[in-house]
Amino acid sequence: RPRSFNFGIYGEGAYRAAVEVQARGEADVAASLAFARRHRLRVAVFSTGHDYKARSLVENGLLLDMSRMLGVDVDEPRGLVVAGTGVPGAALLREVNRATAGRRTVVAGYYPGVALCGFMGHGGVSPLSSTYGMGADALAGVDIVLYDGRVVTAMEGDAEHAELLRGIRGGGAST
Repeated sequence: RPRSFNFGIYGEGAYRAAVEVQARGEADVAASLAFARRHRLRVAVFSTGHDYKARSLVENGLLLDMSRMLGVDVDEPRGLVVAGTGVPGAALLREVNRATAGRRTVVAGYYPGVALCGFMGHGGVSPLSSTYGMGADALAGVDIVLYDGRVVTAMEGDAEHAELLRGIRGGGAST
């Protein structure tokens, strides 16, 4: 069972998902969404559960736990970082610092209870925002599994998925 920041507010066991899936990649997410469609289950996306309104929890639905999606790849020459949605901001900052010997940084949250999924979904407010802007503004693109199971890539400047990328940049929890 995922541990959640919400449990301190709503109480342990306040929400009970009918199904909990710890996704490790796009295939797990697509299969989970197909299952939810077939069984008409509400879906909540969870990575750390740091949300005062408990939007990352669901009663009698499918809890899609993204906290195991932890890969980080730093492409310093291109100035890009590819990271899994479950990566906490502090871990991302450490990995970028290690990979670039301190020559680069990323706009990320620092609190260990906030992973990229929620951080970007809420606009990306960071201790570095006053210097480098909001984290969501630096989001160059995403690979995302749509509810119908298709995996699409939404990149900056991509007209086909511009609305999707815009929604991810501050759409809120569980978007």
